[in-house]
Amino acid sequence: MLNDSLKNLHIKFLAEHASNISYSLFCKLRPFWVVIPRASDRDTCLCKIHSNMMFMAAKLHQQHLISTTNLDDLVDSVVCDCSSLECMYGLCLSCKDRDVEIIVDYDKNEEIWWWEWITKKEVHERKKGDSKQTFTSQITVKEKHVSSLYELVMSFQNRMMKLKQHIFNIRHQYRIYRELKLSMSAEECIIHIDFAENYLCKYSAEIQSVHFGGSHKQVTLHTGVLYVGGKSDVTTFCTISDSTDHSPAGIWAYLQPVFADLKAEHPGVSAVHFFSDSPSTQYRQRKMFYLFCTELYSIGFLNATWNFFEAGHGKGAPDGVGGALKRAADSAVATGTDIPDAGSFYRELVDKTSIRLYFVSEGTVCESVQRLPENISSIAGTMTVHQLVTVRRGELVHRRVSCTCSPCDKYNCACFNPKHHVYSSDVPESSEVSTNNTSTSVHNQQPGMFNLPQFDIDRLSADLIGQYCCVEYDGKPYPGVILDIDDADIQVQCMHSVGENRFFWPQKRNDVCWYSSDHLLALIPEPQNVTNRHKEVDHAVWSAVKEKLASS
Repeated sequence: MLNDSLKNLHIKFLAEHASNISYSLFCKLRPFWVVIPRASDRDTCLCKIHSNMMFMAAKLHQQHLISTTNLDDLVDSVVCDCSSLECMYGLCLSCKDRDVEIIVDYDKNEEIWWWEWITKKEVHERKKGDSKQTFTSQITVKEKHVSSLYELVMSFQNRMMKLKQHIFNIRHQYRIYRELKLSMSAEECIIHIDFAENYLCKYSAEIQSVHFGGSHKQVTLHTGVLYVGGKSDVTTFCTISDSTDHSPAGIWAYLQPVFADLKAEHPGVSAVHFFSDSPSTQYRQRKMFYLFCTELYSIGFLNATWNFFEAGHGKGAPDGVGGALKRAADSAVATGTDIPDAGSFYRELVDKTSIRLYFVSEGTVCESVQRLPENISSIAGTMTVHQLVTVRRGELVHRRVSCTCSPCDKYNCACFNPKHHVYSSDVPESSEVSTNNTSTSVHNQQPGMFNLPQFDIDRLSADLIGQYCCVEYDGKPYPGVILDIDDADIQVQCMHSVGENRFFWPQKRNDVCWYSSDHLLALIPEPQNVTNRHKEVDHAVWSAVKEKLASS
């Protein structure tokens, strides 16, 4: 990675100075404070989408097929306007079919390889008594992908649509974040939160069985930064707990002391804007959505928004809070202080840092988990949601990307096709309608109807890989096989249609494409043969899928 960094610095140096110094001489004259990297300096928590596209772009550039490996430049070259959602989401008629320019002819059959991060299942054996048990786990590995040069080009062009949406979401969400910090009124605040990696407790001196055993406890660090409109002071905070629960109920327990201090010190604040990353096990999921639009009103807020950064790109100020606390704790251990649990972590640092610390016990978290209803319904397309807005208890407005154009209307505008989600006052079931009331759909499958298709897919996971599904393309349903899962999107190899409920697998070129999760209609049984080549979906299943598409 040092080589890449030095190459970028060399390019910037040549651009800023009238010099034609070579790269090798530039490296030789490197100042002493530019140090050789260590293992701890390696890049971690990288974005899977960007990393895989970088591997492919590097190989194409090595073959002299594209002019640059800069993904931002490649995306900008295939759209009319990189700031337009229509262009970046493939809705613009002028540029939706535009591909990255391949600048030279090439041998389509040439065999080539490139690296790729993939998620796959791994079977393990575990001895239990006199017998052996097998179990399956999901792992992500970096593997060498071998194929033809033509397949590399086609795969790269197909993935550009997903990359365009991904880059637009990244840019848009951070722009909204910056603009909101500058435009907030005195009645508003921003709470930017994130989990730091759990801190592994340590003794200043340990016996062998402690050091190599499982005796070390972990401390949960839920970090955040608070900005209040009209004030230049920034408050950094961290909730410390001996509970390792990172679920929505746990998060809400960690936030309670933060809310208490906020209302006591800034009683005029009535609206809160949350910003967070978007893991489906923590912030962006149905239970958090329910807590967000119900519990906030009990605290005394009148309206709120929750804004999610694009998956893989949620790093920010809270990460610095966690790093500062871990370094302070390690420094205390190095000077003879034992930190064996969360309580000692809190007591050691509470008076030695400017970061505001709160302690929440494991019992408090357990109580919060027990109070949360179990039968909370999910929102269709949860993995594509980037903003929630609530102005009334039990009601949500959600949209694909954030918008802050209407502060006078409590940010409840009509931009980006928002949808309403209403929870019942008694049982947290829900119904969802578009804001223009043109359609209504209930997202709870009728019990006993039939086991498949499965319409309610709570979250995307690698367990779905290899299953048959129906996806919506250009207003029509198509069956196919799920090949890969990546955050809010799925890669599907689709069949082609030759009539009503009659499909076939194309022979010359596989129809493989990435689809956003809201285009995933249902999981279905495998289509059955009706001729040597043609297949059909079970008639009852196909009717249900078409009915689902018509009502959405």
